Amino acid sequence: MKLEILRRQTHRVKSHPEHFAAALSGRKTFEIRQDDRSPPYQTGDVVILQEWVAPDHPSGREPGYTGSSVTFLIGYVERSAVVPAGWCGFELIPVELALRVGAAVCR
Repeated sequence: MKLEILRRQTHRVKSHPEHFAAALSGRKTFEIRQDDRSPPYQTGDVVILQEWVAPDHPSGREPGYTGSSVTFLIGYVERSAVVPAGWCGFELIPVELALRVGAAVCR
């Protein structure tokens, strides 16, 4: 599978319910995260957003991981003056889209 060639690392990260829902629906197409990973976030990596409810979340839902997750391929990664020091931004590409585009390019 072509996706395996691109993948460098898998990052599992917490995602608050409102951000998780926006990413799942396709309304949120990027992430801003502390750039504290080793190895760091890179184009071609896989990021798995795991829905997580904080103990003080206003919804009153049971705190902790909900068991819901969604997987994306990391596209463009931004580390520059437009992102605060120690942070990075990256594009979330749905895996299904990456596979469709990869298949179309490889034909």
